[in-house]
Amino acid sequence: MSACGQKAFKAVALFLVFSIVQVTALASAGSSNIKSSTPGAMIFGRLDLSSSQFILVNGNGTKSGATIFSGARLQTPEGVTATVQLGSAGKLEIAPSTDLTVTFDSANVDVRVAAGNAFLTTNNGVNGTVTLPEGAVNAALPAPAGAAAGQGGNTLGFILTASLITIAVITYAVSDDDDNVSPR
Repeated sequence: MSACGQKAFKAVALFLVFSIVQVTALASAGSSNIKSSTPGAMIFGRLDLSSSQFILVNGNGTKSGATIFSGARLQTPEGVTATVQLGSAGKLEIAPSTDLTVTFDSANVDVRVAAGNAFLTTNNGVNGTVTLPEGAVNAALPAPAGAAAGQGGNTLGFILTASLITIAVITYAVSDDDDNVSPR
């Protein structure tokens, strides 16, 4: 490969790595809710499902990544579990064949199960209850100690790893490597 071809290849590789890192950083930054400092402030949930599964949200077929608003009715079909990330409030795990309504803000989460079962985990300072079909009311489980509100614990590690890989590729791409250029 000519020196010009090698430089072009390095430039394209550098551009692709930079683009991937930027898109990934933007996606991870947008995947969590900003914690509100106002008690009772409105937040939004995010639906997580495995592969191409779907559930009914307010009667409409909905896939993973959808925004869940307070007051939503969620119905999981047989064999499908769902998780709703409630930002700074916590996380709701929904069992298969469940029909429920979830109401939430940054200080309170209320889950009313008409059929099936659900498990609620709330972050520090957030009150949460799950009312089961037979009328039993369960308090939400507290989030594990050290858990970040509304974020996965791997976000910082992922960003650091992506940054180090980007630096390594940039260093390689801009290095003057004339040893591999064959004479004409």
